[in-house]
Amino acid sequence: MSSLPANLVSATGTINVGIVGATGMVGEVFLSLLEERKFPVRELRLFASQNSLGRPLKFQGQEVRVDTLSPECFQGLDLVFFSSG
Repeated sequence: MSSLPANLVSATGTINVGIVGATGMVGEVFLSLLEERKFPVRELRLFASQNSLGRPLKFQGQEVRVDTLSPECFQGLDLVFFSSG
């Protein structure tokens, strides 16, 4: 975690993360890498198209529901990975 910029890491040592394109192949790789490398995720938000709205994806043994993009969807996130297309 020491390689992360100090302004990204909260007082608890965790980061609020979003993934755009979470249901695609690259989005699934992002999820796997975050989990495998024990990335310090405090909150995870997943985004994809309307077709995937509400779809549950597993992360660290929990189900996280997919949402769609909106003007305020990135509010409170520290880091967002994009792989839409």
